[in-house]
Amino acid sequence: MILWDPSKVAFEIPFLHHPIAWYGICFATGFFLSYFVIRREFFLYCHNQTLSAKLSERITWVVIGATVVGSRLGEVFFYSWSYYKEHPAAIFKIWEGGLASHGGVAAIILALVLYTIYSKKEVKGLTFLTVLDIASVPASLGAAFIRLGNFMNQEIIGTPSSLPWAVIFGHPENGLTGSRHPVQLYESLFYFALFGFLYLLKKKPGSGKTSGLFFTALFGFRFIIEFFKEPQGEYEGGFLSTGQLLSIPFIIMGLYLLYRKSRYFHQEEV
Repeated sequence: MILWDPSKVAFEIPFLHHPIAWYGICFATGFFLSYFVIRREFFLYCHNQTLSAKLSERITWVVIGATVVGSRLGEVFFYSWSYYKEHPAAIFKIWEGGLASHGGVAAIILALVLYTIYSKKEVKGLTFLTVLDIASVPASLGAAFIRLGNFMNQEIIGTPSSLPWAVIFGHPENGLTGSRHPVQLYESLFYFALFGFLYLLKKKPGSGKTSGLFFTALFGFRFIIEFFKEPQGEYEGGFLSTGQLLSIPFIIMGLYLLYRKSRYFHQEEV
């Protein structure tokens, strides 16, 4: 078994004595690398360095904002509503932790709709599906780094396991002891692999195939891996967990994007 008990704090800023957490570093690293990936995708689409840089910078800030706000609201309403309805001021204390990925993804989709409407002024023929396809390529990269942050934080704990790579967390979330499946690493490795696949896919953005594969694969895997996680939400107890129930709409959306009827889809397959 592997004993895992690192400090959640990577270092302190000199003189300010402000702690920098590993989770924050992982979160920032994911978005930093994703910026260069999405810049490449925009350049392949518009073949203009200046425009691709402008579009990439804008979408990066839009997605960061949507991720933080949506993930926080997802945590509040889907996982910890009984607490936050009694302590509404705590909703704004995001530095204390508590982010739910499903809420973040929903907020990102809405933000990309607004982003597309605004950016159409500069890019003729830009569609929401084009933006969604482009954004889907680095999205799994960001998700992989966030799960690494969860591993450093010893949160989202797996079910008991006696496998050789099982992990004993020193200070786990909710005080869960014993050797556990390192589900954070399972997810992170899968998301890195998914990113590599989408990066090399070479599909023209706008067909919905890239984003369809992203949603189907990522949330399909998320649905399966939930069976190896300890309950996290307030509404656990049935056959399906909160995470699984929230994953189903995204899986359906992914399948729709993959198999929807469109002129572009049939032209490509002929």
